[in-house]
Amino acid sequence: MKILIISPHLDDALFSLSSILKDAHHIVIATVFTQECPFEHLTGDYAAYGDMKTRKQEDLSAIAFLNKNPGTNAVKTKVEYIHLDYPDKLFRKYDTPYVLSLLDCMRELDTLNFDRVYCPLGVGEHPDHVFVYDICQNVFGNSALYYCEYPYSVLKLNMVKRFNRLGLKHNLKLNWRDYGAYYRHPIYASTFWGLRFLRLFRSFFNRRAIRIRQEEHEMNDVEFKYTLVSHYKSQIGPIFGSMDRLKKELQTEKKEYIIHFV
Repeated sequence: MKILIISPHLDDALFSLSSILKDAHHIVIATVFTQECPFEHLTGDYAAYGDMKTRKQEDLSAIAFLNKNPGTNAVKTKVEYIHLDYPDKLFRKYDTPYVLSLLDCMRELDTLNFDRVYCPLGVGEHPDHVFVYDICQNVFGNSALYYCEYPYSVLKLNMVKRFNRLGLKHNLKLNWRDYGAYYRHPIYASTFWGLRFLRLFRSFFNRRAIRIRQEEHEMNDVEFKYTLVSHYKSQIGPIFGSMDRLKKELQTEKKEYIIHFV
């Protein structure tokens, strides 16, 4: 089986879809935002996000690991990569100048006759992820499968917000602990608290009810995923807080979610 994974950033595909490696003989990961731009003006977490040279080296290391160690129950897997070289949101003011070019890139990929295409759903509503989701919907439509981005997907509030924004039918129920988990997660440490508060209101509204089928894949080999994710060293602090917290999160939040539009 030949699979295409569209990944907004250099870690999204492998963070979110490690569980499908056992099902594919040939995986191509097309990462959209990989352009190396001057990032010296960025500080803190944003400097780590913007250092594309380091991030690309980490990505190649993770892919090399995959090609040598496809997982405990995996078939022999070949993983290839394509870096599409568009600038991250940190380095572009508007999406419009890139829309037609990215549409053409996706259409060209669509001609390569993959058995399955996985696209980001935009869980967490990072502007880069939402941009790529919109492009994928235009090119692949509902024939593609849409993955919920890890670790945004471990926060139920993120899942509810995105499902509601897209009008997807779901049975997810929130409690106060879900709101607390959203505020405490390291991935939002650099996000202004007021903006986080405003985003909460998106969890209350769902005007449509588009039917979906949700797959849940549990990564039983936690050590394999931990080693895989650990290759992205520059992102561990900004996203998970520490290596110890990464290990704990992988042990407690093992599920990876894939959405089928029906």
